[in-house]
Amino acid sequence: MIARYCKYADRCSYGRTKQPCDLTDGCRVFNPDNRRAIAENNEKSERRSKYGNKKLLIDGEKYDSRLEYRRHKQLQILEKAGAISGLERQVRFVLIEKREGRRAVSYVADFVYFENDHRVVEDCKSNATKTQAYRIKKKLMAEVHGIEIKEIMKEEIE
Repeated sequence: MIARYCKYADRCSYGRTKQPCDLTDGCRVFNPDNRRAIAENNEKSERRSKYGNKKLLIDGEKYDSRLEYRRHKQLQILEKAGAISGLERQVRFVLIEKREGRRAVSYVADFVYFENDHRVVEDCKSNATKTQAYRIKKKLMAEVHGIEIKEIMKEEIE
């Protein structure tokens, strides 16, 4: 496998044969001192995410954050108790249709469920994830679909 940080990997003969070009003596930019730096870089491949969240893979399901995982477990309990129904994760809403030469604009809700025959759309948010793009999509959801997004904060889960 080609190391991502080698700037010559795409041009190197070792790169074409899927060999780690900067770890071998045959590479034209090989430097024996790089081995330690490369090993350290490989250990740091789990980089911190942009918003500080930690993605989880539990029981084959991917969660974008611990907050989203905890909220999903709460909603599953409420669904079993009969307080809510039709719980779905990662539901996509198209806000602006695809046009010639342009992509569609869509919003992906963390959770959608029915509570007292009323559709609820939830999104787990922190102050860092309330970006300008999210705020615009939230307004578009209200305009296009007539749906208000319910924001779940960390303080509400604990």
